Amino acid sequence: MRIFYSAVVAAMLALAGNAMAQNVGAVPVTKQISQSGIPIILPSSGSIGNNGALTGLTALPQTFANCYMYFPANAIASGSTAGVYFVQMGSSSAGTIYNNPLSSGKPTIPASPTPFVTTGPGAYTQTTSSPISLLTIPIAAGALGNSGNIYLEASANVNNNSDSKFLLGTFGGTTFFQYQLTSQIWGGLLRRIQNTGSQSTQVTMSAGNTQSGTDFSLNGSASNYMTVNTANAQNLVLQLQINTATDFAIPSSYFVQIRPSN
Repeated sequence: MRIFYSAVVAAMLALAGNAMAQNVGAVPVTKQISQSGIPIILPSSGSIGNNGALTGLTALPQTFANCYMYFPANAIASGSTAGVYFVQMGSSSAGTIYNNPLSSGKPTIPASPTPFVTTGPGAYTQTTSSPISLLTIPIAAGALGNSGNIYLEASANVNNNSDSKFLLGTFGGTTFFQYQLTSQIWGGLLRRIQNTGSQSTQVTMSAGNTQSGTDFSLNGSASNYMTVNTANAQNLVLQLQINTATDFAIPSSYFVQIRPSN
C-alpha cells in the first residue's frame, strides 16, 4: 500500500511540475533588443581634409573619443555617400572620420577602424530643415503579438540657443514622436507603442508630447493612433533635425525593449 501511495504521489507531483513548467513557458519574455550610450551626432557644418580629417565644428559638449556622425553626400570625399560614420575626436571640434558606416542596428566601436585614403573636399554645409535618420533598429515580424508593445527611452543634447532642434522617431514609416529642444541643452523622453489587440493597430502618446525630468508636458493633442502591420518586419528609426547649419544635436543614449503578448 505504501509503495502504491508513494507512486501516486510521485505521479501527481510530476504532473504538477509539468503544468508549472508549461505555465512558466507560456509567460511572454521581455526582450531588450537594443541599447547604447555611444553618441550618434548630427554635427554642424565644418571642413574635411585628406583622409577624413575633420575640423571646424561648432564645439560639442565634450571630446568624444568614440562616436558616430552624419555627413552629407560628397562631404568626406568626392563621391562619398551621405550617412553615419565612425569618428574619433581629438578635441570638441575636430577629429578623424573612418570608413565604418552605421547602416542598421546599434552602434559599436570597431576593433580596427578603417581609415579613409582620400582627398578632402574642404568645407561642407550640414543638411538642415529635414529629419536625418541616424539609427535604425529592426523589429522582427510578429515580435509583439496582438497586445505587446515596444518601449523606448532616449535622450538628446543640443547647443544652447533659441534655434529649434528636433529628436524624432518613426515606426514603420509613421512618426510617433517629435521632441523639440532649443536652449534646454538636454532632454529625455519615454515612449511606448502598444498593439491594441491586433498586430496592425497601435496607440501611443500624441506625437508632440514630451517628457523632461519626471514631468510630462502635454500639448493638448489626443493619443496617436497608428496602423503599422507588426506581423511583418518593421524598423524603429531615430531621427534628428537642425534648422541652422551651425547647430548640433546628439542622441546621447537610447534603450529599446519589446514586451510581447501571448
